[in-house]
Amino acid sequence: MRVLLLLPMLSACALHQPTVQRLIVPDLPAPVVDQPADGQSPWWSVLNDPALPSLIAEAQNGSPDLRAFAAQLRAAEAVAGGTRGARFPSLSFATSTAGQPYTPFVIPLPGAESDPDTEVQLTLQTQFNLAYEADFFGRLSSNSAAAYQDANAAKFDLKAMRLVTTAQVLEMVLTVLEGRQQLALLASNEALLRHQLGNVQERYRAGLSNLLELRQSEEMIATAVAQRPLLKEQVLAAGRRLALLSGRHAQQPVFPELDALPALPAVWSYQVSAGVVHRRPDVASAFARVHAADHRVAAAIASRLPSLRFNSAAGFLFMGRSEPQLGLGESLQNSIDSVADSPTDNLAWTLSAQLLAPIYQGGAIKARIGAAKARREAVIERYRKTVLIAFQEMVAGVSGEAAQRAYLQRLSEQRAALASSLDAARVRYTSGLTEYRVLLQTQLAMLRADQAIIRAKRQVWSARIRLLRAAAGSLSETKP
Repeated sequence: MRVLLLLPMLSACALHQPTVQRLIVPDLPAPVVDQPADGQSPWWSVLNDPALPSLIAEAQNGSPDLRAFAAQLRAAEAVAGGTRGARFPSLSFATSTAGQPYTPFVIPLPGAESDPDTEVQLTLQTQFNLAYEADFFGRLSSNSAAAYQDANAAKFDLKAMRLVTTAQVLEMVLTVLEGRQQLALLASNEALLRHQLGNVQERYRAGLSNLLELRQSEEMIATAVAQRPLLKEQVLAAGRRLALLSGRHAQQPVFPELDALPALPAVWSYQVSAGVVHRRPDVASAFARVHAADHRVAAAIASRLPSLRFNSAAGFLFMGRSEPQLGLGESLQNSIDSVADSPTDNLAWTLSAQLLAPIYQGGAIKARIGAAKARREAVIERYRKTVLIAFQEMVAGVSGEAAQRAYLQRLSEQRAALASSLDAARVRYTSGLTEYRVLLQTQLAMLRADQAIIRAKRQVWSARIRLLRAAAGSLSETKP
């Protein structure tokens, strides 16, 4: 009894108390993953495509990656539930029967007949077993807490994968819309060039143009049309990718409803802060893994302290021998009947307590503690890296969108200058003051400028999507 009274005193001076909050970056709060408010538009609705909600829903429900992460979460929750059961008493039932030959030792006498029958020793046992380990030093509770933190990390991993999947769907939607807009631009440019080719043909028949100008017009049309198959394949490949994200076959591509990129979103003033970064589920997952590693350190330290286990069993035990004139089955039935007739005579029970204290194990316990602490340090560094990457992605998203908008502004200025040059080239060509080649070169430069503007708009949208994903969609709640 004195030993039992000393156990709590030992725990007060020898156990490890988890202090995760002081081990990490002191100026960062614990991660909190926000839930969207009722009636609030999801962060991916910025594209305003009518088909987008169904595309997102199909990807969230049918993505093989998300299904795998959901299965990992269920596995982690099952493991956590199993470790929790170790903290409670366990009850089991067992029954067994055994028989073995029994031949008593008899000194043979001269002239005496030997008994050819051999008796059988029968043992019949049925019992309930109750076992319990007193968790004085928190080893079992620490292992259970670590498993539950692993389950929390798996839950946040699933949320992070949902963000990644949604961003991938949006990128494929942007690819489709960009391709469609580029195809529409080529179609309008081809129509303009064919109309212009008709004018050149009329001038050629009237002797006002030469064969070179006619061939240059045809070459210009061929140059524009040559890009069409690649753009169609780009759109189709994005549709196949959307099907893959939804768990469909590549032969069943899916597409959004819009035919062109929507108007650019308004310019936002972003403030990269620790509060925004710590709403990311990947940061919360890394933080939960730090908690799990710290609890495992506590469990490793507690394993060097004594453990107290209680065991009890109660049941029926019968031991006897078969009668030579009866068969083995009939003898066993008689044994069972005798137990049923007088159960108290065959009742057996045991109660034991075991105090196990490790004294010397060749440094194995110390090595396990050192390994647990080293793994905790590794997890802490991975958490710090996750936070740094989150800040880097936020800063890159802000600066990336600003750079793309500045680039788009320069392209718009370039196009405005090209439009003026094109008007002047048309006037000079119809007046016979410049060659047709100058007009075609200006038109080609205008086409390339329009294509560059479409690509730049796509990049602005991509930068916005990356920024919203980096902020776990929380920036969609802020007003510009």
